[in-house]
Amino acid sequence: MSDELGDAIRQYNPQLALRAFQSSGSPDKVIQGLIEANQFDKIVPYCQQMNHKPDFIKILRDVVPNNSQAAVNLAKMITVRDATGNPKTPIDLVVEVFLSYNKV
Repeated sequence: MSDELGDAIRQYNPQLALRAFQSSGSPDKVIQGLIEANQFDKIVPYCQQMNHKPDFIKILRDVVPNNSQAAVNLAKMITVRDATGNPKTPIDLVVEVFLSYNKV
């Protein structure tokens, strides 16, 4: 299992490609696969499990135009406060993404 294998089979079998990315240890490719599979609710738990800190604003920009309701749910998950009391992702940047797509 490798990134190359996942990339090669992605267009034919996205679920199998997602498993290849998970096995190869490519968190950004896994996240992209979860987005393509409309499994948005699994993104934050996966990142926590892998101790991976992705660019959630970039992810949100990918999700908003295609599935605004999933984007709202994702925004709720990524703006939760961490142990220090700060939001995981700055709220103003999240709002900016929704405004840029007129999804307020």
